[in-house]
Amino acid sequence: EMKYINAVIKESLRIHPPATKIIPRKLTKPMKIGPYLIPANIICTTNIWQINHDPKYWENPEQYNPERFLNNEKIHPFSWIPFSTGVRNCIGQNFSLMEQRVILSMLLLKYNWTLPKNSINKNKLLLEPQNLLRPIDLKLVFTERNT
Repeated sequence: EMKYINAVIKESLRIHPPATKIIPRKLTKPMKIGPYLIPANIICTTNIWQINHDPKYWENPEQYNPERFLNNEKIHPFSWIPFSTGVRNCIGQNFSLMEQRVILSMLLLKYNWTLPKNSINKNKLLLEPQNLLRPIDLKLVFTERNT
């Protein structure tokens, strides 16, 4: 089942989602969110980054902790949304997760990974926020394992 590698992938997508927001949608009817009434015909989007780092949903949200995904009962169903959610979520979600499991497993099996000594990402992964999050000048050194 590869439960731990699934947890690693999910936590990585939570901390560093590939997209910063869900594709904007136009409200077809008024919607009440908490004390706010949002009128129809307003274009709305959801900030994935904010939800993934909100302490209301995640204990110690800035801490990388794959174990939080080993017990899914504690996770609010709409707090992990790197692929959106509901009927309009990404059709490639299952393929993407499967592909990540295969590639990550093979890379972990065959290589040790390190950052170069002078990496600007040594203390924290630096990201370039646009519609998609991209690492800034990320370089990895892969050394073949002796198996």
